[in-house]
Amino acid sequence: MTFLAILISLFAERFLGSMEDLRRYEGFLAFVRWVRDRLPTGGPWDGALGVVLVVAEVLTPTLGALGISGVAAFTVGSIMLFHSDVPGFSVNEGVIAGLALSAIITLGGVIWLLMRARRARVFSGDAQLVDHRGQLLEPLPAGGEAWARINGERWRVRSNSGDPLPDGARVRARKRDGLVLWVDAE
Repeated sequence: MTFLAILISLFAERFLGSMEDLRRYEGFLAFVRWVRDRLPTGGPWDGALGVVLVVAEVLTPTLGALGISGVAAFTVGSIMLFHSDVPGFSVNEGVIAGLALSAIITLGGVIWLLMRARRARVFSGDAQLVDHRGQLLEPLPAGGEAWARINGERWRVRSNSGDPLPDGARVRARKRDGLVLWVDAE
């Protein structure tokens, strides 16, 4: 949890002010030091924190904040875990860099897909029916209702203008009111 301790320290200095201002928060800093000293340190915990943050990114809409922090924690944890002076007990830094790069590219791709999905056209509900064209299946009397086929479905329709429309007339849906569509003649 070294990465978490670093984040706590950066938070304390960034949001509580300069070192002179931090002296006013001596109790808080003592608490931060107490927590930091009792957290297990080392690579496995930072790696686990990284995995937890990436999973939390998938489950919550943070737009990459947790995912990027998770990749950073996982990378730092991997470097610390396999950084050893024991011969034969190491991992090439290129492997760690490759994993981190692939995680960042995957996370970026997922965020890009999510942002693209937010801009996609609505394909269900009321908004989907607006501006769709159809054809009357029977004459539409002035101020009355008739049946029309719009978007492959039969709908009860009313005219926005209140004018009568003949059988087979082309109409365009403008809004939905319960099970009735309001239409205009094309």
